[in-house]
Amino acid sequence: MLSRALLWLAFTAVCPSPVTAQSQLPLVQGDRIRMTASGSPSHKAECVGRYMEVRQDTLAAQCWLSGRRTWEEFNVPLQSIDRLEISQGKKSNVGKGALIGALAGAGFGLAVGIGAAAEDDGWFDYGAEVIPLAMLGGAFWGTAFGLVIGALTPGEKWAEIPLDAIRTRSPSVTGGVVGLRVTVALP
Repeated sequence: MLSRALLWLAFTAVCPSPVTAQSQLPLVQGDRIRMTASGSPSHKAECVGRYMEVRQDTLAAQCWLSGRRTWEEFNVPLQSIDRLEISQGKKSNVGKGALIGALAGAGFGLAVGIGAAAEDDGWFDYGAEVIPLAMLGGAFWGTAFGLVIGALTPGEKWAEIPLDAIRTRSPSVTGGVVGLRVTVALP
């Protein structure tokens, strides 16, 4: 009995399975996806919605139609899909906001510093030494505002799914069920 089990394990490890590519599909019903499909070279459509299933040669997804404020199911031929991505959740934009804010603030500070150094009205006489201080102050406040704005506007991380993972189909796969039958007869 043990030798049969070992032989079966060796057989299944050595023999390639025809459904390997399909069984590695990283999508589960209800996953948030972003898909770009083209009906023709001049027409591309993007859908952000929920993955339903792969049926025969089409991918079924529910997409949000903001104009109608409703979810609608679409069946997209696998061959017309140009890009398919799965959501990895929300990501913070704090660092990006801080960087953009610092650069914008430093630029604003540069303009203020140059303006202050160029003005000669007799009240306050600033020289070129005010420009770096104005840039530093602008960068500080720009960073602070950028941090707040970045924290309040999170983005979404997306991971691309190889199109071969959904386009490779096997005759033994029907309706999302994977089957493999192995019969081993020993003398």
